[in-house]
Formats: sequence, C-alpha cells, structure tokens
Amino acid sequence: MTREVLEYILFVCPLLEELSILHSRSLVNFAVSGPSFKLKYLEIEGCFCLRRVDIYDANLMLFKYSGLKTDIAFKNTPHLVKASFDGPYARYIVKNFIQVSSHLLQLETLYIV
Repeated sequence: MTREVLEYILFVCPLLEELSILHSRSLVNFAVSGPSFKLKYLEIEGCFCLRRVDIYDANLMLFKYSGLKTDIAFKNTPHLVKASFDGPYARYIVKNFIQVSSHLLQLETLYIV
C-alpha cells in the first residue's frame, strides 16, 4: 500500500476512526495532518520500507508502531494519550529517550516492548 492509496482512503473516508497498516512493502512516507480527520487510532506494523511518519494537528488518541527505526514526528497532537512502540524502534526510544520525549509529553500511557 502506497502513501497515495492511504491518503486517498483518508480523503474518501473522512469519518474513519481506526486504521491499521500491516506489512506494507511499498509504504515509504506517510502523513496524517489536519483536525478534519476523525482518525483516533493508528497502527503501523512491519512496514520495513517506511522511512518517515508525520502526524500533525491530528485528533489521534492512540498510536502503535512496530518496526525498524524510522523518523516519526508528532506536532500539535494534544489528544494523543497512548502510544506503543515495539521492535527495533522501541530500542531506539530507550537509547534516545531525552530527544524523543519532547514529542510525548501529553501521554498518559506509554508501552515500550
């Protein structure tokens, strides 16, 4: 699944609240931005070609990521209260928590597996 397909899904399904992206071999970059999206739950797992995820001005409440180290940027995500990280990216967070923590200040629940 490519970025364009995902953007199209979000565009034609503006009431979509949950999205899981599992084992996509063609997803390289992905962005969720804008308060008009109703997306509250986003899970990305096993997308080993993924290089960057941008989450800006979104209503997202829960984010789950399992995979390789990649650039994940959060900006103006006040509703994000729960996050889960697994795999090599979880190890990256543990080693670099000071740099990463500024994006996660509002979290109520954090899982690092």
